[in-house]
Amino acid sequence: MSLEKQITKFLAITFGTFLITAGTINAQGVKLISDMVHSNVSFSVPLAGGLTRITGKFNNWEVIVNYVDSDMTKSTINASIKAASINTGDAGRDEHLAGPDFFDAGKYPDITFASDSIKEKGESYAAFGTFQFHGIVKKIILVFNLTGKDAEGSMGFTVRYNLKRSDYLLGKDAESDNYVSNNIIVEIDFLAKKPKEKPKQ
Repeated sequence: MSLEKQITKFLAITFGTFLITAGTINAQGVKLISDMVHSNVSFSVPLAGGLTRITGKFNNWEVIVNYVDSDMTKSTINASIKAASINTGDAGRDEHLAGPDFFDAGKYPDITFASDSIKEKGESYAAFGTFQFHGIVKKIILVFNLTGKDAEGSMGFTVRYNLKRSDYLLGKDAESDNYVSNNIIVEIDFLAKKPKEKPKQ
């Protein structure tokens, strides 16, 4: 093989390796994390046969979006909620809900979701993934909307999801008189943004 052909082959291999490497780096995407000051994970539960309802939220949670190629269908979403951080505005009730009768947060401290794939669903998106709650693991679909994106790359998300308490064996003693509804409405609104860079030492 002539020297010219050897150089050409070397350059082709080098350039090809560069493209593969660059593609791998690009596929890692942009990491966005939930801005807790401007985000919320809340829920509502009908009580007493629908005569009233309680609302609550979680104070300690995080969502990480790996946004790939500016394409949500190539991206991933991972979320984690600390069960003990439940807040319904009543300390006694919160302690009961976090205890063995419901969340059993000492034994099952984390509520998690990890997407396997994301697909377009009309003007919305559907995240197919694994949900773990109260020691029970299920494959679920979370439909979400993008509420916008700013010049800095921050993105707004909104999720509405109906969860059945009985699917996760929460509050089994409450089933007898249906005082606590089996249907829990979950509302998630969060702003995801690039994490702040730590100052160099």
